[in-house]
Amino acid sequence: TFASLFVGFLQWDLCWLIWHRKSTTNNDPSAMIHHVIFIAVTHYVLFGYFFKRPFAWLSLAELSTPFLNVRWFLAASDRKDGMSYLLASLGFAVTFLATRVVGFTLGLYDLWQSYNLWKDSGTGLYGVVLGLHLAYILNLFWSTKVVSALQRAIRKKKKIAFSLLKSD
Repeated sequence: TFASLFVGFLQWDLCWLIWHRKSTTNNDPSAMIHHVIFIAVTHYVLFGYFFKRPFAWLSLAELSTPFLNVRWFLAASDRKDGMSYLLASLGFAVTFLATRVVGFTLGLYDLWQSYNLWKDSGTGLYGVVLGLHLAYILNLFWSTKVVSALQRAIRKKKKIAFSLLKSD
């Protein structure tokens, strides 16, 4: 089902990251850590049918990925100055912050609210919970970069708009 497709994507993307790790545009070990954590979590969840609800909100976090991919494609094809890049950046920032910061925070709260359902589980499930918290920390780390990039993009567009208004 979806979890199987999701882990397949993560495995393919991890291979792509490893293959291109020496590239100047793709040297991000945190992305590899992210993939390894979620591959392990997904395999464990698939093996035992655990954590259906947490897996749903975790999957929702990938809503930001298409915007990131469009943004990367525009940057790689030297089209960072257009409106498409700004819209892709805005879409990425909004979906990233909404799902990977706010949604993930609410998801972890929900996870701990249901602690009595999983407290007697084996060590593996506690490893999944640890992995989710590590991924959350990684998302918080990335969120600072996302906000910073968004602020730069907005300032740049404001300068362009101001210079256009000034020249009229």
